[in-house]
This record gives sequence, C-alpha cells and structure tokens, in this order.
Amino acid sequence: MMSVLGALQTLEVPRLRIGIGAPQNGLALPDWVLGRIPKEQKLMFEKIEDVVWNGLTLWLNEGIQKAMAYVNSFQPEPRQ
Repeated sequence: MMSVLGALQTLEVPRLRIGIGAPQNGLALPDWVLGRIPKEQKLMFEKIEDVVWNGLTLWLNEGIQKAMAYVNSFQPEPRQ
C-alpha cells in the first residue's frame, strides 16, 4: 500500500477494505496475516467474496459512499 501511496503522492486514496479479524491461537500479527486461512473462515469466503464484488460494483456505478454502507452492513454468521 505504501508504494501505491508513494506513486500517487497522496494519502487521499479511496479504498474498500476487508478485515481479517484478530489473530487467533496466540499468533503474532504478521503470522496471522500471512498464514493459512482457518477452516471456519474458508467456509465464509464465498459469501464475503460476493459482498466484495457487489460492493465494488456499487462503487463503480453509484459511488463509494453507497459501497461502504453496503460492505459495512455485512454481518458474518456467528461461529458455531
């Protein structure tokens, strides 16, 4: 991200972010970010992927505010 901001020479870049949750099992943040996706999160990936693509489509067609509202309203199913 820093290289993109450097190339654009601005911090004012609209972005659509996807959270990865907090590290589990005592993992350090870099290991969590770069590690394998836990099985239970893989099960949610298809639903999250749909939300992201719909959000991107909204952003392109109706603006970033509508896209952010849509994406931010997504509630993952509670863990079982």
